[in-house]
Amino acid sequence: MILHHTFKDQLNLPDYIISEIEFYKNNSFQDKNEELYKKFNFIGYKDRILKKNGQEYPSTKSDRTPLNGQSQAWVKANICKEFSECSYSSTFPTSQSHGPHTDITRLWLLMYIVDAGGEQVENCFWRQKGYDFLRLENKPVVVCDYSELELVESVQFPVRTWVLFNTKVLHSVENINRARISIQIGVNDLNHLHQSFLDKIEKIKKL
Repeated sequence: MILHHTFKDQLNLPDYIISEIEFYKNNSFQDKNEELYKKFNFIGYKDRILKKNGQEYPSTKSDRTPLNGQSQAWVKANICKEFSECSYSSTFPTSQSHGPHTDITRLWLLMYIVDAGGEQVENCFWRQKGYDFLRLENKPVVVCDYSELELVESVQFPVRTWVLFNTKVLHSVENINRARISIQIGVNDLNHLHQSFLDKIEKIKKL
């Protein structure tokens, strides 16, 4: 089963999106996720405590805010014709792990990593013991105790490259030691991607 795909030699971000990223890196913004936490009665998500190898520590916190109209228009014209979100995302290094979870607003995440958050950062995919691999519940799934999980795959995604993966598989980010910065595009139908992307993912579309 293919979990993810890295698009080599695809479009880089235009200068005005790079400028927008620099603005958000240096200025505070309202996290758009707060509305989702309230909708799904998920208020404690950012404060969850992870348990791993006999230790307890908080999950990192991640904030997202929509890109401006010009940037979203470029994404629609060049990357994905329809999306559930098109956001700047920053994960803060309050601990080394952004704990295992699934997403609710998107089936697939198309991500452009600007800064991975550390030299040894790994993106991990998990199966919760006793549960299906794909978690299709109509709510976010979170597992805080790593002893309940089986590691399926870990990968170091390259920076400044578009990466696609299925968000209905439990996933985490490990070994974070500085701010992790990315552009995130929520995709619910892969056919909304532009043809240059579709040509490269015939296998992953079957997942």
